Amino acid sequence: MRTEKNRTYQKLYQRNWRIKNHEAARNIWRKYAENHHLENLEISRKYRFETKIKAIKNIGGACVNCGCKDVRLLTVNHKEGNGLKHLLSMSKNRGNASFELYRRIANRTINNKDFDSRCYNCQILFEYERGMRTYPKELPLMIE
Repeated sequence: MRTEKNRTYQKLYQRNWRIKNHEAARNIWRKYAENHHLENLEISRKYRFETKIKAIKNIGGACVNCGCKDVRLLTVNHKEGNGLKHLLSMSKNRGNASFELYRRIANRTINNKDFDSRCYNCQILFEYERGMRTYPKELPLMIE
C-alpha cells in the first residue's frame, strides 16, 4: 500500500524525469495519443455534451420560443445579441470559444440571466428579427 509520502515522492520523481527527458516524454505521449485517438475523441465528445446539457439546464432546459428539449438542437442565445463579440473576448481560440461559454454557464461562473436557450430554428429567426441577419425585402418569406 502506497502512503501519501510515497505518492508525493513518485509525483515529484516523474515530474523531474519529464523535465530532464522532455523529448522522450513527448514521444511517449505522442505514441499513446496515436494508439488511443478514437477513444480520446469519444471521451472528449461525451464531456462536451455533458457540459452542454448542464449549461442548458442552468438556463431553462428548453427552447424559450417553441419548447424543444432535444439537446442536439438547443443552443445558448445571448439575449442582447452580442454573442460573437462576447465569445471572442472569452477565448483566444475561436474554435473553443463556444465550449468555453457552455463551461462557464454550467459552472455558474457567468451571469446566466444574460442567456436563454433556443433551438437552431428559433435562434435563426431571433437573429433575423433583431436585424443581425438580413433577407432581401423583395423576396417572399413563405414558399407557396
